[in-house]
Amino acid sequence: QRERKRMVSLFGDEELDAVLAEMGGYSPPPPPPPTSLKAKTIAPTVVDPRFTEDVLGWPDNYKLKETFDGSCHKFHSFQNNNAKNRKCCRRCGQSASCHTLVVVKEKRLQLAELFSHTRNIRCIVSEEALQQVDLTPHVGLLRKCLARSGRDNLSPADLASIQEKLESLDQTIIQKSEKSQQGSWEFLEWRIRVLIKADDLYYRIYYAALTAATATDSRKIPHPSTYFASDGLAWDTSKGILVAEEFLQELNTHSEKAYRLFCDTLGGTPNQDDEPSNPLHIIWKYRFYEMVTLFWKTGYARFQSSNALALARPRGSSHLQSEFQHCETLAYNLLAKWRDVARDFMASLYAYATPSPKALELIQKNLPRKASC
Repeated sequence: QRERKRMVSLFGDEELDAVLAEMGGYSPPPPPPPTSLKAKTIAPTVVDPRFTEDVLGWPDNYKLKETFDGSCHKFHSFQNNNAKNRKCCRRCGQSASCHTLVVVKEKRLQLAELFSHTRNIRCIVSEEALQQVDLTPHVGLLRKCLARSGRDNLSPADLASIQEKLESLDQTIIQKSEKSQQGSWEFLEWRIRVLIKADDLYYRIYYAALTAATATDSRKIPHPSTYFASDGLAWDTSKGILVAEEFLQELNTHSEKAYRLFCDTLGGTPNQDDEPSNPLHIIWKYRFYEMVTLFWKTGYARFQSSNALALARPRGSSHLQSEFQHCETLAYNLLAKWRDVARDFMASLYAYATPSPKALELIQKNLPRKASC
């Protein structure tokens, strides 16, 4: 009983060590050597940049140039006061997502170039106004860059995996049907599939950079929280925020309780300032905004759900599984794939749960604290 009381007073690793010792699976570490009075050189603490960098700040080794459709020949940065954090061109008024991203010459690195070409393909597909732009030259640039990377510092495993993702992206682009006219459901489905494949390729490039031998290599590629949340880097996030606001307002007309729960999960309404201390939550929010933009705003979710229900109705409710893919919740196939690409890599990189600011506040409130804290 005395030992149990002693254990209650322990916190964190000390409590775990005490439990392991009680189970016979832990041996205490040797006592530290006596401290010297002489001054010692203390190695600097290495902090994971995923948790310290400004998630809404653009990476400094890239710059924006002409638009993809050639309507503007140079990007002139301009902060739009009517939309928070919006990055658009002063000359043409278009979002940064409509402009080509290139690597700064003096910092030219192969992985960074692979990333920039992947990002450019993603942005072209994400912008509905750019659907007439030919993706073939951009895929060609990716192939040339990957060939050079193979001769440089990419490991055989990284090279093979990136090559596989590139082939999958290329095949998806080629599958664009002649019948898929702009504005049709088939065309939207093709766009979403290309976005999914482009994100698969980005994650593999990012992983290759993250596991690189040098710290310089690991900082070549923007972190996911930067890539998906910075306006115009992966997509037009300012437009997505407006769509998310519209979605929540409509939700509020149907259920005020559901509206409040969504706002708590998002950490407020979409147009409120982001809290950069929780990069995983930042990623979750902006992937949610993009999902609402692609699936809800376009009407595709309503069409696809109604279509699947209509197909399953003659055969009975038990046949819903053939029309919907079951994960934690039922979803038609394309939405299930979107959810997978949005969360699977993040789950491996950070955690399998995304705590909202409200949840973190409750955890902090209920955690025991030492008297000295």
